[in-house]
Amino acid sequence: MDQDPNLQVGMNLEAVNNEQPAGGLPEEAWRENLNRFYDKFLQYGREALGFEDVEDVHQARVNSRKLMTMLKVLDKEETTGLLPILKKAQKVLGKVRDEDVLIEAFQERRDTMKEQGEAERAKQLKAFIRLHKDKRSKYRKKLAKAWPSIDDEELQVRWEAFVNDRLPGLLAGTDINSDMKRLEEQFDERRNLYEQMRSGYGPMAEKTLESLHKVRIAGKEIRYLSAAAGFALSETYRAHAEAFKDIQKELGEINDRRIWLENWEQADRKELGSSREVYKRETEEWHKEVDQRLQALHIPTAADIAGSAEASATDYASADAGSPTARSSDSRSADTPASDEGTVH
Repeated sequence: MDQDPNLQVGMNLEAVNNEQPAGGLPEEAWRENLNRFYDKFLQYGREALGFEDVEDVHQARVNSRKLMTMLKVLDKEETTGLLPILKKAQKVLGKVRDEDVLIEAFQERRDTMKEQGEAERAKQLKAFIRLHKDKRSKYRKKLAKAWPSIDDEELQVRWEAFVNDRLPGLLAGTDINSDMKRLEEQFDERRNLYEQMRSGYGPMAEKTLESLHKVRIAGKEIRYLSAAAGFALSETYRAHAEAFKDIQKELGEINDRRIWLENWEQADRKELGSSREVYKRETEEWHKEVDQRLQALHIPTAADIAGSAEASATDYASADAGSPTARSSDSRSADTPASDEGTVH
């Protein structure tokens, strides 16, 4: 995906390359990036109310998450009053987004069953999709009802006070690279707990899955901080965050399938019009897929992920040393922040 050039507005490359804290970067760089994510959040949120493009809900949610991530490092005491509003937006947007993702996945599965001549399985999947379209409709109504209390004058007043008056003081007490280090340590703590739960209870146990969910959230926070404030991170930490992409994708896919399985098992077989045999077959295949992914899952430590990123960078530099093209590419990468826009679930 192409990088968004707006992420580079006002960057102080010397500060980034010297691994200075966020307070060493221009105030205007933070203000412009914060305003950009805020404007996108409102733009996509308003467009989402038409429910014509599922991407609107997704992008409104992504940009609200970026804002929340930046606020958590800038306003740790939650003095701006913005975080509760964004959390409310996250909740109503998330309910709709989760149904959008589920419906798309089961539509693809239904198409596959039809192509394979599995008429009965395709029929029950169609009924399941219909149930969740009804559920999504209810969540959409809740979103439409809640949005005016999110996108209102209070939000605008609080936002303007934050970016125009409060930001300089908040930046003075912010060290974003230290925050990234803390998130990596949190990732390892949660990873270690997951390994203990997995060893003691097995990969499919409820306690193990709960601990795995916390690992995924820790990884998401790293990716979101990089996506939202990569312009302020040192090159080292930006490389670390980028290296989390693969494991985060795997954890996200496992989590999606686990949630889909839970939803499938909560459905009334009779309401789906399924025979016991057809329903059982579908259920067993879902269990098998989730179990196989969990059995094969290996979560490296943050240090291993970071080491892999640094080794790759070293190999790249060694292989291309002296090449004019490589030097040009390296120069560009130094001022290109990590960006997940549209890809972080």
